[in-house]
Amino acid sequence: MKITEIKTFVANAYRTNFVFVKLYTDEGITGVGEGTLEYKEHALLGAVEDLKGYLLGKDPRRIEEHVFHMYRDSYWRTGPVLMSAISAVEMAMWDITGKYYGAPVHALLGGPVREEIELYANGWFAGARKPEEFAAKARAAVEKGVRALKWDPFGSAYLTLERREFAESIDCVAAVRDAVGGDVELLIEGHGRLNVETATRMARALAPYGPMFLRSRFRQTIWTPWPRSTAARRSRLRPGNGSIPWPPAGNSSRRDVRIFFSRTRATAAGFWR
Repeated sequence: MKITEIKTFVANAYRTNFVFVKLYTDEGITGVGEGTLEYKEHALLGAVEDLKGYLLGKDPRRIEEHVFHMYRDSYWRTGPVLMSAISAVEMAMWDITGKYYGAPVHALLGGPVREEIELYANGWFAGARKPEEFAAKARAAVEKGVRALKWDPFGSAYLTLERREFAESIDCVAAVRDAVGGDVELLIEGHGRLNVETATRMARALAPYGPMFLRSRFRQTIWTPWPRSTAARRSRLRPGNGSIPWPPAGNSSRRDVRIFFSRTRATAAGFWR
């Protein structure tokens, strides 16, 4: 079996466009993968186009070999654009392989682990600007059966928040909590835009509203002040030590699994995406 064609499809999806990749083979079996990269769909399309030169004519069932070569043969390893493109193509190859063997992909990977999982809603707040508008949107989502809501209440803030912006962020979370009651989980998204000091102050201020976590709470760059030792990092971020009173969450950034595992060892994040 050989890959004969690779096509990409962009689908409108509110703020960010979904990007799907479809692989075609000489045996008539096709596979679909998804590699959405927020606001950078054209860069992702270009990366998939670059991978065509390697993939065309290859056997799509030799998945590990192809992923290895697509990663190794790039001068610019990792990074969200290349890794999203590789991920989409890999998904499509698994789809083809499952169809070839007449089995769901999970059976090829060791079988299912659970029959159902908990989900959170995102985008439920579309159009909301004021706390009362977020509250109304939250009530509407819960009425549909949603039990966990994720959103970014920090507006366009970057690194720091002015006193007014800080208060408005708190008011937004407070309004949503009041609207949905105590049985619905609130997942606070930071998008990596706050500095450590602001994120810590925000975590303390939000604690009374019982959020499940604050994800990507601060900007992680080489310029961000950060304790050198693992023990110091964990002490600074561990919930309940007086610094951050509830679980932080981290972001894998779709770059490299080695980076992900190094961060899980070096930080005290309670959740990872």
